[in-house]
Amino acid sequence: MAYYGGSIARQCGETALYKTKSDDKDEAKFHMSQWMKEKDFGTTGLCYPSKEFHSDLLKMEAMFVEHHAGYEEGYNPGEGCVESLAEKIASEFPHYSSKLILKLAKSRNRVHVRSLNRAIKSGHFESQRSLRKKIEHQF
Repeated sequence: MAYYGGSIARQCGETALYKTKSDDKDEAKFHMSQWMKEKDFGTTGLCYPSKEFHSDLLKMEAMFVEHHAGYEEGYNPGEGCVESLAEKIASEFPHYSSKLILKLAKSRNRVHVRSLNRAIKSGHFESQRSLRKKIEHQF
């Protein structure tokens, strides 16, 4: 989530929420994991999110999981799914811009759909309907 959050903050121009290696900001205020430090070669510069933003990202991730809980395959395919998630996040975190929140909701949703598609194509994932049909045909 750290790499993801810093990247989104950079895309939205929220300079207070991230730091690159070349910035002169106080490193103690930013979440700089060992993995990110090792991957940051300094050419383009990874974006390290602020510690407060990183903790909020973890809460937003929990809201995302909760939003999709209860649906088959863990995904709510309904119309307006991203917008309703963005509204929930905005009500919980009003101090972030609506542009940032909508971008987070859209990109997190895309990542989730992509991972579901990869799992389905690889054959390691079966839907609940598929499992039910297999059981029905065995009897």
